[in-house]
Amino acid sequence: YTRAFEFCIGGFIALRIMPEPETKAANLLIGAVGIVLLFFSFIFIKEEFLGRPFLQGGVLIPCVGSGLLIYANGRRGIINRMLATKLPASIGKISYSLYLYHWPVIIFYKIFSNTVEIGLYASVGIIIVSFVLSILSYLLVEQPARKSGFSDRSVIIMAILAIVGFALLFNSLEEYDTAPWRITRYDTESQDTPTLQYAEECRETKGNALWFYKCRQTAEAETPIIALVGDSHAPHFLLSLTKWAGKNGYNVKYLGMAGCPMLLGDIHIQQRMFDDKYRKQCEKSLVIFETGIVEDPRVEFVLVAQRFDLYDDGKVYGSDSRKISFRDSDGKIVEDHTGYYREQLAYTVNRIRQTGKNMVILKQVPIFSDIDLCTWQPLIKKLFSQEKVCEYNPEFIRRGQQPSIDFIDNFAFAYQVELFDPLPYFDSPLQNGVNTYHDTDHLNEHGVHFLVPHFAEVMDEIIARGKK
Repeated sequence: YTRAFEFCIGGFIALRIMPEPETKAANLLIGAVGIVLLFFSFIFIKEEFLGRPFLQGGVLIPCVGSGLLIYANGRRGIINRMLATKLPASIGKISYSLYLYHWPVIIFYKIFSNTVEIGLYASVGIIIVSFVLSILSYLLVEQPARKSGFSDRSVIIMAILAIVGFALLFNSLEEYDTAPWRITRYDTESQDTPTLQYAEECRETKGNALWFYKCRQTAEAETPIIALVGDSHAPHFLLSLTKWAGKNGYNVKYLGMAGCPMLLGDIHIQQRMFDDKYRKQCEKSLVIFETGIVEDPRVEFVLVAQRFDLYDDGKVYGSDSRKISFRDSDGKIVEDHTGYYREQLAYTVNRIRQTGKNMVILKQVPIFSDIDLCTWQPLIKKLFSQEKVCEYNPEFIRRGQQPSIDFIDNFAFAYQVELFDPLPYFDSPLQNGVNTYHDTDHLNEHGVHFLVPHFAEVMDEIIARGKK
């Protein structure tokens, strides 16, 4: 429904609610504006426009440009006479077929090439294939249908039967979307949405932001606490932590919020991925971090798990625009983002240590270049010897994640902060033949369970070093 306005613009012009321009000067001016808007769209509007997705604003400009072009020229204008020549008229005849065929051709190209980028030669090939299919469709389907001589009643009945038939077929395909005759996949549950998982022996008490897990039967006031804070990556470690805590005499506090950098101090963020309400909730969570965790005398360890490849420079790999920024006390964007983040992370470490607590940084799991390589694929690709291979892309990790890995390693060394690094344990996204990822940088249920023994081993080592 969000694209209905595109058709409404054409319908509005067709109804001739507004009178056609009466002078040649008006025709030329309106038509020229339309052409400028179209050329502007071709050159400057891509997947994003003015920081927003194409369909959330950018698409309006070429639609208005086309509408002005049609409105300005009627049958008398010079542009109309140009468009009425043989070549544009021929393209116009197959335009609806082009509209229908071009997108499936693009999708099939991406599937068979295992790429999301379309280069110059591929673009030319896609255009040629789309034109060939459109011409064949025009000659073999559209024209015979128009000249068939069927009555209006017959056409309506056939249309209804076709709609119902396709609806039933689509419904059947949805029901059998994992059938072996349709696709191959590594694991039917690999795309399950990750949820908060914790040890069965722990009792969960949910708060507005701060959650508590009672993993020991002793009185709460006498039981030490280990806290886990972070963004959407923190749930990777909650199951491991609660299992370890129950065996080692701890209860657990958990504070997590997606897209929120867990830092202490006077922190103000600007998050392009979320709205202003979400920003305020994040800043409220940071206050709870101070009052509910750092100032709680029962807390002995604070574990911090975050998407460091986002927060260290504010950008996501592959995007030139900053997704998150910090604001200073005057409300201005902090220019030295990395320096500011390092400074506030250092303040967080020192503040935690001032209260007699220890801090542990939980690093990220390896990031994926293409999660679909480890989920499912059309079986037809296997017939063409294009079976997907579920593995990491070392170059993608080197360029997209290594800078943040170096940042955290250097920071931890400088401030003598303990680390748990999951990366060495993930030599492959598949563990025992099962995909461990939900998306590019988040684990699914299998991945969360895979971390448990490795986390316990490292935590035992950290505790042992602390007692020396």
